[in-house]
Amino acid sequence: MQHAFYKWIPALVCLAILLSPQGAVCGAESRTLVISGFNEDDVTRQFLALHPDIRIRYDDEKQLSADRLIQAMITRDHACDIFVINNDWGLDALGRKGYFFDLSGSEAIAALCRGWYPQVRDALSVGSKIIAYPIALSMDVWGIDTSLSTLCPLFTPPQDFLSFLQGLQSNEDIRDTFGASYVIEVPGRERLMRKLVQSVLLSGEQSAVQANFNQDAFLLCAETIRKMPEPEPVDEYLYDVLYQLPTYLSLSQDLLDPNSPYTLTAPAPLFRGQTPAIETVLTVMVVNPYSQNADLALEYLQFRTTHETPKTAYLLSPKPSKPLENPAYQGLRAERQKRIASLTALLEDAPPEEAYELREQIDLLARESAREHSRWIISPECLAAYRAIAPSMYIVKGSPLLGVGGEGLFATIAQAVPPYLQHQIDAAQLAEQLTQKAGFLYAESQ
Repeated sequence: MQHAFYKWIPALVCLAILLSPQGAVCGAESRTLVISGFNEDDVTRQFLALHPDIRIRYDDEKQLSADRLIQAMITRDHACDIFVINNDWGLDALGRKGYFFDLSGSEAIAALCRGWYPQVRDALSVGSKIIAYPIALSMDVWGIDTSLSTLCPLFTPPQDFLSFLQGLQSNEDIRDTFGASYVIEVPGRERLMRKLVQSVLLSGEQSAVQANFNQDAFLLCAETIRKMPEPEPVDEYLYDVLYQLPTYLSLSQDLLDPNSPYTLTAPAPLFRGQTPAIETVLTVMVVNPYSQNADLALEYLQFRTTHETPKTAYLLSPKPSKPLENPAYQGLRAERQKRIASLTALLEDAPPEEAYELREQIDLLARESAREHSRWIISPECLAAYRAIAPSMYIVKGSPLLGVGGEGLFATIAQAVPPYLQHQIDAAQLAEQLTQKAGFLYAESQ
């Protein structure tokens, strides 16, 4: 009788697992989702924790690239279910050829899409189809510390690219005279030329006209850059010193950073008075139309719609209107106040040598309380600044000159700029080379 009971043990174990709250099914086949171009994030870990029957495999055997993505679509490769790409990898062109699974059948995704910024919605849609799900947004945005304007009369927002270059030229004098810096580190001349070319391209893209470098604004800026000395290498010690200086302009700024002293602003346009355009890139998930697991891929994306980080939701949609406070802040603030009271009590009977250190600690805690350190995940100031610049976002859609599609032009820049900076060709010849290459790429893309 005892031996008969042991025969039932495996069955009883399976039954227990079947009825367990986790819902894992004994002997059931796990489902596998294959994602390329992605590293596991918190949202994915939450999804897997709630779905123990699902596995996610990350296809990293080959580096995902725009060419590999196109090849997978052309050959109808179904090995990968979801590709994670940037929208400037030809998303719009591939979407118009029907190469991505339509996500509009999901009401959760469709409802989210209706709330996105119009530029985001337009970049990720083809007609009534939603071809991609966004998980991140980045902008080529600058930052300005407006509080320094009273320190130095030369600290004014650059109105055009030439005034930006003039600010760079005066950086050393500003640093020596006012103990502040226009920028932390003056960019090299080739980097400035690339930024100048990007400014011309954005100007053309906005106007839906072919980029033309044969214009006075470009020629004057190019000549100004060539006259600038190449910045000398900065040793590690001096770089640390420069970082401690008050700095007016940041050429690379994180979005919605509550601890940043900078107010977000668009990069200087080519022309004074021109409507700013901020080059914006979306990181998106697209479902392979040839996937054998499209239903599972859609289930995963639907889960993401309600579990993305708050920052992502604020960046993609104008709807969130209230600042977001750190839920742990009030507790931290109470602990800080309690610590101040405790140190103050010790101060009454402390000998002079200990009293000084106690006062230092109390002052530090008081300053942290005054500036509400760590209070905000998304502060009122950050939110207002982002909402002010968001309408200027320019999301590249199938441009032959910007993004991955523009590598041909940037290869020309890499070839033409060094001879220009070395005075082997003049600004007019450089402009003509770039204009001809831009025209060739436009014609080739038609």
